[in-house]
Amino acid sequence: MRLRARYLTLAAADLAGGLTAAVMALSFLHFAYRSGPLHATIETACGMIGLLAAFLVFGRFRRTGQLDDLALAIGLGFLACASLVFSAMPWSLLSTDSMRFSAWTSLVGTLLGAATLALSSVMPRRQLWNPARAAGIALLVSAVVYAVCAILAGVFEARLPLGIAPTTKLPPAGIPHPIGAHPLLVAQLACAILFAVAAFGFTRRADSTGDVLFKWFAPSAALAAIAR
Repeated sequence: MRLRARYLTLAAADLAGGLTAAVMALSFLHFAYRSGPLHATIETACGMIGLLAAFLVFGRFRRTGQLDDLALAIGLGFLACASLVFSAMPWSLLSTDSMRFSAWTSLVGTLLGAATLALSSVMPRRQLWNPARAAGIALLVSAVVYAVCAILAGVFEARLPLGIAPTTKLPPAGIPHPIGAHPLLVAQLACAILFAVAAFGFTRRADSTGDVLFKWFAPSAALAAIAR
């Protein structure tokens, strides 16, 4: 008997939520460590894994020619670029300016990726008339949009609030309360909602079609939503 996608998604969400609650409630659990090389290594690994997933899904799109597969590949590409280019590299510089630029550009990429994943999970499957041309246009537009956002972040970098200043003291364990710049917190909340929508859409599609790909993307999206 195969485990249905909805149970995998619920199990992933429950596990991540339980661990998050334990970290917030128990003072002896430490979930963050200030280490530039470690952060850069983790973000590099996330970016490389995201690129591999995007490459594999794009190969699936070349075989199927479906619009939702193209959107899924682009969404994964946004997430991979956010981790590999705009998070791992600035972390290696370890300056206040690089942290501000990294926070905003990586968050914009995550927001774009989450929105594209959510869209791909709910859009109807549609066969493209010219998949190669559609892929070229979509990739070009996506790259231009992200590049423009990065340029704007660089131009207005001095005016952008820093997410969490390095001198900020973390609150003691207990009742959680948000810290950091409000615009970043709102954007993170939007990412969490979009990832949750993607998890719901992938779960429903996996249960209705039996597609193994969406069966595993659903709990992954749920984990991403809790991780915000």
